[in-house]
Amino acid sequence: MTFAAPNKKTKRNIIRNDDNDEDEKKRRKLVPLQYSEEEQAAVKTTAERLADVAAKISKSAASEPKTDWVKAKKKVEELVVDFIGEAEPSLVNFVLDQLKKSVSTSKLVASLKDVLDEDADDFVKQLQSMISL
Repeated sequence: MTFAAPNKKTKRNIIRNDDNDEDEKKRRKLVPLQYSEEEQAAVKTTAERLADVAAKISKSAASEPKTDWVKAKKKVEELVVDFIGEAEPSLVNFVLDQLKKSVSTSKLVASLKDVLDEDADDFVKQLQSMISL
């Protein structure tokens, strides 16, 4: 017993559950979109979009407040005098270096424990209130 292979038309009709060939004729053909020169000029390229984003970022970075390290140094000096009783330039420079490195408050407290003992927590809390870390 031999079986005849079904023709393509039969397969298509079975899948589509459709017996009419008219549907194939009714389908619209895709027409490529044609843009005028003005429309094409109005659309930005990827490079232009990236340049716009880069310009916005550089503007926002320039508008961010910058730390005034001279004022920060004066505030840290005052705080050191309050806690120790005298000016200690090496401690002031150490604290400023830690601030410039953006060290977390917990690490700053741990590094100041050797010098300030239990006052290190209070020192860092007051430093935070004086200078936004």
